[in-house]
Amino acid sequence: MKPRVLFLDDEEPMRALFSDYFRQKGCEVATAATGREALELAKHAEFDVAIFDIRIAGENGLEVLSHFKNCFPKLPIIMFTGVAGGDDLIEQARLRGASGFMRKTDPLEDLFDAVKAYMPPP
Repeated sequence: MKPRVLFLDDEEPMRALFSDYFRQKGCEVATAATGREALELAKHAEFDVAIFDIRIAGENGLEVLSHFKNCFPKLPIIMFTGVAGGDDLIEQARLRGASGFMRKTDPLEDLFDAVKAYMPPP
């Protein structure tokens, strides 16, 4: 069974890049452009891990994180951002239940390594 990843980002090029990358790594990937779309996907399929952008057009990624943790408390969620943020942003994400925090400038392999920690054994 392939690991299932849910990726939430409002930028289509980012969704395409990560979807292609994780599929090449053997994962099934579902992508969403909004928190509502991600929630609908999660209601109808099980995911091993989710990756959420902190800045989503018209939404606050931290609020989406909080809502998801209320609905799916066991789903590991890695917060992901291209915005330079300090320790306060990371701490806010952790307090709301984030399992990890990555920056868009980090190598893709680092993000995959973080995701692997939540994947079921082969």
